[in-house]
Amino acid sequence: MSEKLYYKDVYQKEFDATVLSCENRQDGIWLLLDKTCFYPTGGGQPHDTGTLEAGGIKANVLQVEIENDNIWHRVDKAFYENMQVHGKIDWERRFDHMQQHAGEHMLAGCIYNLHKGVTQGLHLGEATSTIDVKMPNGKTRLSEAEILELEMLLSRRIQEDATIRCWFPSEEELKTLPLRKPSSVKENIRVVAAGNFEMVPCGGTHPSTTGQIGLVKVLATTPSKGFMRVNFVAGLRATKLLNGIYASADKASSLLSCKAEEMHIAVEQLIKREEQLKWELSEAQKEKAGLLAEILFKDAEIYGKFKIICTETESAPLKELASKIIKNENTIAILKQDKNIVFARSENLPLDMAKLLRGTGAKGGGRPDFAQGMSGETFVLEEIKKSILEELK
Repeated sequence: MSEKLYYKDVYQKEFDATVLSCENRQDGIWLLLDKTCFYPTGGGQPHDTGTLEAGGIKANVLQVEIENDNIWHRVDKAFYENMQVHGKIDWERRFDHMQQHAGEHMLAGCIYNLHKGVTQGLHLGEATSTIDVKMPNGKTRLSEAEILELEMLLSRRIQEDATIRCWFPSEEELKTLPLRKPSSVKENIRVVAAGNFEMVPCGGTHPSTTGQIGLVKVLATTPSKGFMRVNFVAGLRATKLLNGIYASADKASSLLSCKAEEMHIAVEQLIKREEQLKWELSEAQKEKAGLLAEILFKDAEIYGKFKIICTETESAPLKELASKIIKNENTIAILKQDKNIVFARSENLPLDMAKLLRGTGAKGGGRPDFAQGMSGETFVLEEIKKSILEELK
């Protein structure tokens, strides 16, 4: 059994240990040490990383897992049994996990106190973290006001800088403790308590006081398989994220000539203006299509009682233009704009324009009276006109 130094002193960054076993497995080299500061994957918290060094060999610790109370370290270089190794953990990664995990405890405790929601699962991600909460009456979201209330309570508790205590109570003591939720294991139950407002079974790593968490920011609450999923960041992650958001908001507010807190009003006004401009553009295009349709119809080639308009255009939307043209009887419109094509005809004509369009090898389709698609490089309008004339005969 490996001695878990991270439970004795969570702030210990370096240690000396003896290699008990070195195994070459399918996924790499794994070391078993008699003691370790490296925290293994578990309880939603990722493993530590760092280095092991001995006899001129320096290996990176890539993964740490617990198997039957033994801590195994996957490394990129091999060691020998009985070698004395010096280990050093990546402290920045460890402390980040400590802040996220303790922040989760505080967050989950506040949700329980305010809403009686019970946390079911934790995931500490690389950028953000989540907890899944079983809420009363199947609730799966918090309102903006509820999130603000939650964050205010959370901040007040963090600012108390209360002691965070981690210990293995006896069975007798365990029965007397006001745990927020029961333990998921039956033996060697470890309890983590923050001040007099949070106590829960947990095997993770945490700072010694709540003040070291710094800040917890709730990013979103969303439904997830019947639970409420709470996305959050804590500690330096929260500081970096909010600094980035503020810098972006400051630049945006400068461009919009407004205060940062008034940006949503300025953006709403921009959206309304954009919608108005889109409507005005659409009306102008309709008017332009109508005028161009009159010109094209007037100048169209006449074949008996039929008029065929077969042309390329860049000055009007094809669909709108074709719709205007075929309002006239006995009229066929074959229009091309870049690779976009429209085959359309008056209602009184029997031609299947969708079939004709597909016959050209173009991709697309539509109704018998109106079809559109994308033409190939060899699409030639004059050849299409000949095919239509053959159909009309």
